[in-house]
Amino acid sequence: MRYGIFLGPNSLAEDVDEIAAALRQPGRIRIIQLAVTVPLLEKLAAITQEQFPGLEILDLTTQTEAGLILHDQFLGGAAPCLHTLRTTKIALPALPQLLLSSTNLVSLQLEAIPSAGYIPPEDLITTLSAMIRLQMFYVHFLSSTSRPETKESLEPTPKRASLPSLKYFEFHGDSEYLERLSDGIDASVKYIYLTFFNDLEYPISKLRGIIGRSETSSFEVVEARVYYSGADLSITFSQLEPPRCLGLRITCGQFDWQMASITDICDSVAQLHPSITLSTVRQLDVYASPPLPDGHDDMDHSQFSDLFRIFASTVELANMKDFYVEEHEEFASVETALSPFITARRRSNLPISLHPWKPSNSSTSPRHTAPTRAPVSFIQGNDPALALEEDIQQTCERFSPRSFAIHSLHQRAQFLLLSFMRSRRAKDLENSIEIARNLLDMRPRQLRRVKLLRMLAFCYALGSHEPGHMNKSVAMFEDAFQDESATTSERLIIAWWWATFAREWDHPSTTLAYQNTLSALQCALTGAFAVQWQASTIGRLGSKIHIPLDYASYQIEKGQLELAVETIEQGKTMIWSDIYGLRTSAGRLRAVDPDLADRLATVSQDLTAVNASILAHRAVGSRLDEEEDHEHMDTFSPMFKEQRRLLRERQEIVAGIKALPGFENFMEAVRFQTLQNAASCGPIIIINHCRWRCDILIVLHNKPPFLIPTTEGFYERASTLASTLLDARKKYAVESELYQQELRSILKELYERVGQPVLNKLQELGTEEQSRIWWYPTSVFCSLPLHAMGPVPSTDGRERYFSDIYICSYTPTLGSLIAARTPTAPTSDRGPTLLFVGRPNESPRGTRDMKVIRSIGVPATRLVFGNATREAVINGLQKHRLAHFACRSYREEGKPFDTALELDGGDRLALLDIVRGRVPTTELAVLSSGRTAELVDGTDFVEGLHLAAAMQYYGFGSVVGTMWDLGDVGGEDLSLGFYNETLSGGAAEDGTPPSERSARALRHMVQKLRETRVTLQRWANWVHYGA
Repeated sequence: MRYGIFLGPNSLAEDVDEIAAALRQPGRIRIIQLAVTVPLLEKLAAITQEQFPGLEILDLTTQTEAGLILHDQFLGGAAPCLHTLRTTKIALPALPQLLLSSTNLVSLQLEAIPSAGYIPPEDLITTLSAMIRLQMFYVHFLSSTSRPETKESLEPTPKRASLPSLKYFEFHGDSEYLERLSDGIDASVKYIYLTFFNDLEYPISKLRGIIGRSETSSFEVVEARVYYSGADLSITFSQLEPPRCLGLRITCGQFDWQMASITDICDSVAQLHPSITLSTVRQLDVYASPPLPDGHDDMDHSQFSDLFRIFASTVELANMKDFYVEEHEEFASVETALSPFITARRRSNLPISLHPWKPSNSSTSPRHTAPTRAPVSFIQGNDPALALEEDIQQTCERFSPRSFAIHSLHQRAQFLLLSFMRSRRAKDLENSIEIARNLLDMRPRQLRRVKLLRMLAFCYALGSHEPGHMNKSVAMFEDAFQDESATTSERLIIAWWWATFAREWDHPSTTLAYQNTLSALQCALTGAFAVQWQASTIGRLGSKIHIPLDYASYQIEKGQLELAVETIEQGKTMIWSDIYGLRTSAGRLRAVDPDLADRLATVSQDLTAVNASILAHRAVGSRLDEEEDHEHMDTFSPMFKEQRRLLRERQEIVAGIKALPGFENFMEAVRFQTLQNAASCGPIIIINHCRWRCDILIVLHNKPPFLIPTTEGFYERASTLASTLLDARKKYAVESELYQQELRSILKELYERVGQPVLNKLQELGTEEQSRIWWYPTSVFCSLPLHAMGPVPSTDGRERYFSDIYICSYTPTLGSLIAARTPTAPTSDRGPTLLFVGRPNESPRGTRDMKVIRSIGVPATRLVFGNATREAVINGLQKHRLAHFACRSYREEGKPFDTALELDGGDRLALLDIVRGRVPTTELAVLSSGRTAELVDGTDFVEGLHLAAAMQYYGFGSVVGTMWDLGDVGGEDLSLGFYNETLSGGAAEDGTPPSERSARALRHMVQKLRETRVTLQRWANWVHYGA
């Protein structure tokens, strides 16, 4: 049972009865993790006097300033299965009796012990005597006054407690207590961290009891790290093989006192036991935050010399010639503080110079690691080990020198893993695994379990490719993914790495791993598109937005082509699932079960609000991300707790919806048998652009998908072509010859790699020329003009392109294409009417387009000359079947949802306005302005999210747009011919809606435009989306 950890002090008041009811079933409880309040304390006194026979974890904390006292019969004084006991500011009189019964205890963490909870060291030693499995022992007194004068042991001096499994010992208190405690313990402790109060003296001999018996083998200190802050000063000694650490910290505010104390400790540490030696130190790191004192009269600079002199005899430091200090506005004060040491070295003919630290100065500091070594690639040029090295390096660069004890130990394990990845030194990996395993077994409160599981998964994945290591890695990934402390973003990253390694190994868990990535991605995107957080959310996901494409490529690899189509469609719709995917079924669901529809809408809105709050916290909380969540916001904090509750509630609601007839696949991938209905009017060509492999699939309405293999280097060349085209538009005017040359070269290679293979397959399948086809691009192909590929070889010598052979349209998803052919509202018998939105006084094109609209003989409403406001446009779209926009487009880098059409008075019709406004009757929209079908810079990872595609996706039957700047030439002829072809003639008389006639009309008018010898970019610019 977990409740209230890290919540506010009053947050449990209304839930006390519920907690009490749960605790009245002691036989069913395995975990108790509670934030104890005064009202809850009163309940506990009455209901926790029985034994809890299956209790494994007991974690009690309080936020009351003075702490709380539990009754002396807590848990009936016995917990035989207890594995972990953690208390914070809790006095537990029954602790000695409880510990005597807990012989299986592995982790004992007594933090912030108040005065009422003081236990004489002799009594504590007696309770530890039977704990042969104890691995972690942490004793932390709240203050130096936590020892009542009257509470001393009346028992004779106990025998020493033998703790053969003890690996970690941390103490925070006065040195006298430590001396008495350490004298009664026999152990081989690997990790020792001691924090002393502001004592007048620090007699180092008192440490011999715990340090002197830590190992019979030598403790060769290789690294030493000193950290100074205004509140404390610490030094940590580390040995590499086997991994061992000794950390010492002094808590006081006076720098001179800190330096004197720490220097005294360092000078005496080697005298404690002959096995401890400082002569082997190779690296000394000194950190100060805030900067060192700036030369006040009471500061003794010679103390720095005393500290450095202790290490000066070591071989590495004796040869040191340069001393680097991180640049800061108070650099001069640091130079003053170090001047005695520098002077002394010069007098000894060992000169040393002080320099400001820069990244190029060092390759050894853990905070500033060396350049990434490129290992041998083993995944077609995309080595997961290389990507993982970059991931771990970024984690290490967030290293905090202030970290002490648990966090410091965890950082050491990370650095050892990074060192292994660069040097392939097996011992580094073994030591990293050993530290991480030790921490995992000890279950420290300060470190979330998911981080250790993830790290061990990486260690086993990189160590060797033996089946045993692979299986261990997969098991760790799976445990980490399921761990309750994992944040949504962490689950996504964990599942992604799991799928990546499992696929490389051809492990049987690959499919499960990919399914988990899709599930995690859906959760990560839920509510992520609150307007102000769109860019940061998508940016943090990075390449992981393409997880569905990776999964689809795996399914294609296994011959599961129908499943691959389902996965691509699921991924393409996932970004919009909350604002579109749920909306598509909302009306049908409401008609069947209004209550479930309302509940789903409510929980989705609440989840959006919570996720927006978390994203807002990230935005202001330094650099909160998947590695730093716990530093700024614990995973059991109110926001994360509420997020998890809402996700569980939504799962329950969705399960109820799936139980309804006809809703069995609600919020799941749409089955291929349904999706292939999108090909009822012609083949759909899917291009899956993926780092693992690239494939072209052709979907027909009555057959399984057909696969077209791609050529070598397809992935890289496609990415290059897309970036080349974008760069050309930035560098050259679209009418310039240089741009024409770049465009011509790109279209030629596109035809060779995509167009020719597709033409061959379509002819093989019997698809007649001049019939319609739809392009369904992914990734970078969303920004490439596939309809204009060519030239295509011809027998008559005429220059032909792909769109001359087939009438080409695009679709953002198969579902949106199906919806575009499904009437959502009755059409008027009086024929179509048109809404014209323009700014003719600001654009020559707007003036010409307005003349065209007047001449086509269709009733029109014109919003011009100050009438083109957002409200008027949205209202007008509800009443007209056709819409023509002759106004400039607005775009902002990295913000695709802010893409808009500029209206009068500085107003804009944004993409989100169209999403929210809904357009149940609009069959066709013509965007007669430039760049309406061009991806926003910095958002190539968002699947084809531009204005034209999004308008078709959100309800318009068909949309005509342009891929780059349009210019002010020739638009009148194109618009006039297009409307005449769309609205009149035989096609109009057969009842075919304008949305379905528009593609043929656009192709016809583009061909007419080419007959006038216009430049390539002028006609290749126009695209058609939808029915």
